Amino acid sequence: MVKDVETKAARGGTVKQHRGTGDRGKALSFDTTLWIDRLERFEGNFPEFIKQLLAVQCLVARASAGAIIEQGAEQGSWSVLAARPSHERKAGMPDWLSGALKRVPPVSNAKQAYLKKYCAQKKSSKEVGKQEYLIYLPLIYEQAHRVMGVFYVTVADESVARDRANGLKLTQSAYTCFDLRNQMRKQNKDMTIITHAMEVLDRFNEHSKYKSAAMVLCHEVATVWRADRVALGLQQGAYVKMVALNQTEHFSRKMQLIHDLEGVMEESYDQDIEVFWPASPESSVIARQAKRLSDRYGPECVYSFPLRREGEVIGVLTVEMPIDRALDEQGLEGLRLLCNLVAPRVDDLKEANKWIGTKLADSAKEAGKKIVGPTHTWVKVAVVGLSIALGFLFFWPVTDTVESPFMIDAVRRQVIAAPFDGYVEEVYAEPGDVVTDDQQVLATLSTGELRLRRASLVAELAQNRIEADIARREGNTVDVHIAQAKADAKQAEIGIVDDDIEDAAMRSPMLGIVIDGNLKPRTGGAVQRGEVLYEVAPIDSLRAELYVPEDRINDVELGQRGELSSAANPGRYIGFVVESIEPIAQVRQGQNVFLVRVKLDGLPAWMRPGMQGLAKVDVGTTSMVNKWTRGAVNWVRMKLWI
Repeated sequence: MVKDVETKAARGGTVKQHRGTGDRGKALSFDTTLWIDRLERFEGNFPEFIKQLLAVQCLVARASAGAIIEQGAEQGSWSVLAARPSHERKAGMPDWLSGALKRVPPVSNAKQAYLKKYCAQKKSSKEVGKQEYLIYLPLIYEQAHRVMGVFYVTVADESVARDRANGLKLTQSAYTCFDLRNQMRKQNKDMTIITHAMEVLDRFNEHSKYKSAAMVLCHEVATVWRADRVALGLQQGAYVKMVALNQTEHFSRKMQLIHDLEGVMEESYDQDIEVFWPASPESSVIARQAKRLSDRYGPECVYSFPLRREGEVIGVLTVEMPIDRALDEQGLEGLRLLCNLVAPRVDDLKEANKWIGTKLADSAKEAGKKIVGPTHTWVKVAVVGLSIALGFLFFWPVTDTVESPFMIDAVRRQVIAAPFDGYVEEVYAEPGDVVTDDQQVLATLSTGELRLRRASLVAELAQNRIEADIARREGNTVDVHIAQAKADAKQAEIGIVDDDIEDAAMRSPMLGIVIDGNLKPRTGGAVQRGEVLYEVAPIDSLRAELYVPEDRINDVELGQRGELSSAANPGRYIGFVVESIEPIAQVRQGQNVFLVRVKLDGLPAWMRPGMQGLAKVDVGTTSMVNKWTRGAVNWVRMKLWI
C-alpha cells in the first residue's frame, strides 16, 4: 500500500505542475479521502498498519519526516513506534525527533492538531529561507493509553503549516477505527473461546459419576477442537494415572499407549507447566516424552495442560492434533479456560467416588500437612505418631489390676438333716429357692410307720394304766408303781413319736437361699437319721473367694478395692473390698493360687452361691508397657536368673 500511496503522490505532483491551485486542492482532497478509507478497512497486523498510516500522514502533510510515538508508564516518557524515514538504532535518533520527544505539548483537546516552531541546527540549501515546524497530532489520548503522531515540515510561513496540520486531522479516525476493529475482533475470539468452553463444561456437568464425566470431557474436547486423541489423567501420589481416553471406554494399563500418555502427563505434572510439541526453539520446557509420543504415533502435535485447584496440580489433560492442524492461540486459550473451569468439578467427583477408607486417609494427610508441612507428610506423621505412642506406652499412668477367677460362697450355712429313718414323701424346695418364711416346708417324710407305732404305744399305755388301777384296788402298792412306771415309759415313747411326726415336715430355722439338697430324684427313697438333706445360707452372708495366682499375690493387700463380674450377668460389675488373704497356697486346676476373701458392696437379687466369674483388684498404677510385658519379663528373669 505504501507503494500505491507513493505512486498516487507522484501523480498528484504531476497534476500540480499542469493545473491551478484550486484543481490541486481538489485532487489532494480526493486522494486523501481514498487513502483514509483504505486505512480504515486495513486488515493487516499492527506494525504494518502503523507504517502505512505514517506513510499516508507524511504524504498528506507533505512532511520531510514523521513518527508515531507512545507514552510510557512514566509521565513524560515517550517511545517511538514507527519513524519515516526509518533510522538505524546504531546511528542514533534524528535531531528533530529527539527534540520532538522532549517538546511534546500538553493536550487539552484530543481532536486538535498542535503546531510548534522548530529550529534545526543544520539546514540544507533547499530549506534556507523557510520556517520549520513540528506538528503534533493526537491519535489516542486517554489516561492509560496515549499515542501521537509528530511530523517535521518546512514551509514558507506559519499559515501553510496550519493548513497541513488541519489536513492531518482527517487521518485521526483511521487509528481509532483500527484499534476498535482489533478490540472487536479480540472480543469475538474471546466469545468463541468462552462459548466452546462453556458448551463442553455444560455437557460435562450433566454427569454425576466420576468415570462417565471424565469420558464425556475427553469426547467433547475431541469433538469441539477436532482432536485425534484426548486423554485425562489425575494425580495419585507422585504419579499421574490416566482415567479416561476418548472413544475408549475400557483400556488396559499394560498397553504401551497408556504408558506413553502417562509419561507425557507426568512430564507436565512434574514441571507444573504446559508442555507442547513441537516446541518453540527458545522454549526451556522439557518435552522428551511428548516428542516420543509424537514420533511413535504421529507425527502429531501434543499439548498437555495442567489442571489446577487452589494452585495445586490435580491432573493433566493431553490433546493430540494432526500436524497440519496445530492449535492456534485461540484454541490454546480455549483449552486453558476449559481446564480452569473443569478442574474443581473433576476433583470433587474424584473425592466423592473414593472409598470411605481412602477419604479418611486423605483427611488425615491434609490434617498432617497443616501440622508437619506438605513434604514427606506420612513419614513425619508416622514419626510423630510413633513418638506419641511410645510416650503414652512408657509414661502414661494406667490402673494396674490383678485378675483372678472367683466363686461366690456363704459365710454361714444352716444344715437340715433327716429327723428319723424313713422315706421321702414330698419335695417342695430345690437348690436356688429362697426361703422367705420360717414355716415354709421344704420337704416331708413318710409318717405311716410312726403312726402305727404310736397306735401300738397308745394301746400298751392303756393296758398299763388298767393294770395300775387293778393293783390299786387290790392294795398292791408294788404292782401299782410297776404299772405306773410302764405307763409313763409308754407315754414318753408316744411323745418322741409325735415329735418325729411333726419333724417329718422339714422347715428351715433361718431365712435364706437353698444352696444344696436336690431331693426330687429321691422321692420315695429311704433316708437315715442325721443325713443332711438341705443346706440353707442367709442372703446377707454371701462373699466372694478369689483365686489369685502366686506371681501376683504380693501385689494384693488388705483394704484394696476392685470389681467382679459373674458369668451369669457379665454386664454388671460389683465392687468389693479385700478382707482376708490365706497364707497357704492351694492347687487349683494345676496352678498354685492363694485364696483371697472379699466383701461385696452390694448383693443383687440374682446372685447365688457357687456363681463364678472374673475379678479385678486395683493394686495401683503402672505403665502400659509394664502391664503388658510383666509376665514375659518375669519369665526371662526366672530363666536367666536376673
